[in-house]
Amino acid sequence: MSIEPQETQSLATSRPAGKTRGQGAGRAVRGLLMLLGELLTGAGLVAVLAVAWLMWGQSPLPTVAQQHTNQVIQQALRAGHPLPVGVLALIRIPALGSSWQYPLYQGVSAAELSKGLGHYPSSAAAGAIGNFALAGHRSSDSGFEPMADLPSAIRVGDKILVDTADGDFTYTVTATEQTAPGDVRVLRPDQGRGADPADHLITITTCTPRFGSSGRFIVFGRLTGSVSLAPVAAASPAARAGAAATSPIGKK
Repeated sequence: MSIEPQETQSLATSRPAGKTRGQGAGRAVRGLLMLLGELLTGAGLVAVLAVAWLMWGQSPLPTVAQQHTNQVIQQALRAGHPLPVGVLALIRIPALGSSWQYPLYQGVSAAELSKGLGHYPSSAAAGAIGNFALAGHRSSDSGFEPMADLPSAIRVGDKILVDTADGDFTYTVTATEQTAPGDVRVLRPDQGRGADPADHLITITTCTPRFGSSGRFIVFGRLTGSVSLAPVAAASPAARAGAAATSPIGKK
């Protein structure tokens, strides 16, 4: 907030003692206008700082609590133990950063999307035939925005890595598009765009523009590699270590 120079005592006392009512009223109005100017200047500065914080102050990286959840999930996966209640998988998108990884929860309500990504319950499971459909925040009141860097940070050919108790699945981005919030066709088995419903597909939905929700940005992909760990009890840590040698599934 800017600070206007205050009138000195000498200036204050230099005015004639016998001031008129009009002069007094004029000074009062001037004082009110100066106060209003200060308030508006301060409000403008706060607004600028708020916008700057929204644009540059937030990070899509996991919070400390989310990092702990990720560690618990990773430990369970390595040991072949059940995942935490409600968690389906750990999602990683290298194009969004080496530290970008979030748990995937069943459901797409505010409860799930406030702590990770959500799985549309009516869509296919990870690695299964059909459309494996997910949702994540790009902007939110809480500031939890794992998809904040979309759409500029994602490209056709980028990988989406899905680690589950049944296996590790590698999807490759095949297309992106922007659509309306009510356009649920993208959740269909063919992604609403004529994709092969017998294929292993993935669809990720998020809000657009960056600080609004008047549209939806969609990422489409298909399964291009996997490491099967089913049954989980028989899986060894070496099986996950061999994820780099995933076998291709279908045509690329």
